[in-house]
Amino acid sequence: MNSPGGVRIDTDSNDNHRIEELPDVATMGIGRGNHSTYDMNLFVTHLLLSWHTDGGVRCHDVTFKDVRVYNSATNFQISEEGSVNYSIIFIFQSNGLCVSHKGYLAYLWKKE
Repeated sequence: MNSPGGVRIDTDSNDNHRIEELPDVATMGIGRGNHSTYDMNLFVTHLLLSWHTDGGVRCHDVTFKDVRVYNSATNFQISEEGSVNYSIIFIFQSNGLCVSHKGYLAYLWKKE
C-alpha cells in the first residue's frame, strides 16, 4: 500500500510474499508463520514489531511523512498451558483516511 505522499507500507511482512520495493514502514503483528520474518532488511525506515523478544507487547505511535501508524493489542488471553495469546491491530492514518490491519485475530476455544 502507498500513501498519497508516497510512503510505502507493508503489513505482515514475511518470507513467503515479498514486495518488490523496500517499504518505508513494515508492520508485523505476530511472530510466526506468514505474519512475520526475521530476515527483514535493516534499511526499512520504520520496522514495527508488535512483540518484545522476551515476551509482551510493543506499542507504537509513529508518524512518517504523511502517515501515522499506531497499534492496539486486543484479545489478551492466557491458555491452559500458561502462554499469553493476543492479537494486534495496526491503524494507519493518512490524508483524512483511517485504515486498520487486523492481521492475526486469534482467540482461544473453550472445550465443552
